[in-house]
Amino acid sequence: MVAVSATTAALAVGCTVIGPDGPEKIVFATSRTTIQVSGASPTKTTLDFSNLLNNVTGTRVRVLSIRLVFPSARVIHAMTIKAYSFRRSGAGVFEGAQGDLEKICPQQFVPIPVNDVIVAPHSYSRWNIVLSFVVPHPVHIPYIQMKVRYEADSHQGWQPLYLNVRFAAIPASKDPALVQPYHCVPTRRS
Repeated sequence: MVAVSATTAALAVGCTVIGPDGPEKIVFATSRTTIQVSGASPTKTTLDFSNLLNNVTGTRVRVLSIRLVFPSARVIHAMTIKAYSFRRSGAGVFEGAQGDLEKICPQQFVPIPVNDVIVAPHSYSRWNIVLSFVVPHPVHIPYIQMKVRYEADSHQGWQPLYLNVRFAAIPASKDPALVQPYHCVPTRRS
């Protein structure tokens, strides 16, 4: 369920703006980052949202860092951004999971440093970028914005990534069915 406006699609390739951290240039397609996820999620539970980067340029791109821009640290706690092998995790791209993935599935979710992620030209990443956090108090979150710093053609740049993750964090006691911990995907045995 991917929703991309014509304006967003037009901006997906080649848009450049100079900002305080240098040039902003879109190198990763925005279509994968405009997934529509809405509903309710429990407070005080680790929430996980993944993103598979899609390099739309003719150059390989190395991720240097990813940080959360919105919402602020006052709204969410225990935030991490990690990269996991898309193939090894067996999870595919998931728009919302719950729990500490490395503790639940230690054989499948083995992180690598985000700055080790390299995406080949005109390709999807082999790494799932996973944003994990806890919302300690009831709140409405209208979207999530991250900032990706990268290197392409020996030049550094950055771009925003938006997750249209709209949800209300409510206490699990109000709706116990919201608590749905992630279950490991069975691994193939040879």
